[in-house]
Amino acid sequence: MVVSVWQWMLSMIRWVIFRANLWLCRQLQSHAGPHQLVFLGGGLAAGMGDYVVLGMPLTGAARHVSALLTRTGKTRRRWTVLNLGEPDVCSRDWNPQMGKLLENEARLDTLARADLIVVAMGSEDSRWKLDPRATVEHLDALIRLIGTEARKVVICTIPNCPDASLQTYADLKQRNELIVQYCLK
Repeated sequence: MVVSVWQWMLSMIRWVIFRANLWLCRQLQSHAGPHQLVFLGGGLAAGMGDYVVLGMPLTGAARHVSALLTRTGKTRRRWTVLNLGEPDVCSRDWNPQMGKLLENEARLDTLARADLIVVAMGSEDSRWKLDPRATVEHLDALIRLIGTEARKVVICTIPNCPDASLQTYADLKQRNELIVQYCLK
C-alpha cells in the first residue's frame, strides 16, 4: 500500500493535534469535584480513534461518560472525570517497576484521590510483541499499586474486531480470556 506524502502529513498533523490536546487539557483539568473518576491505560483510554478538537477537555470514553453523568441529571453526586490515558504505550509502561508513566507525582496524587478508576490497557501489547501473560502481570502490578480497599477499580477487556488479521484476533482473544480470569480470582 502506497501512502502519499499528503496523507502522511495529514496523519502527522492529526497526531500532533491529539498530543497537544492531551497536554493542554491536563494542564486545565480541575480537581475540584468531590468524587473523581479516572480513566487509565493506553490508546483506548486516551481516546485514540475518537475525534479530537483542540481544547476539548476530555477525549474517548472519558468524554462520553462525563457527558452521560452531566446530561442525565440522575446522579446525586458531582463527579470530576479525568483522563490519564497515554496513546502508543503498552501495559509494561504502566508497570510500577518497569515503566516511566507512574513516576509523575501529579499522576500518582490523582490516582490516590480517585474514587473510581477505569483501567483499559493491553490493546497495544500485540503490536509490541508482548506475551498475553505479561499483560496480566503488568495489570496485576498496577492494581497492587492502586489498591482496591478505598476505591473501586473497573478493568476493561480489549475490543476485538473480527476484521483484524487472524493472528491479531487470536492474540486479543487470548489476552481477554486471561484478563477475565484475573478479574474472577
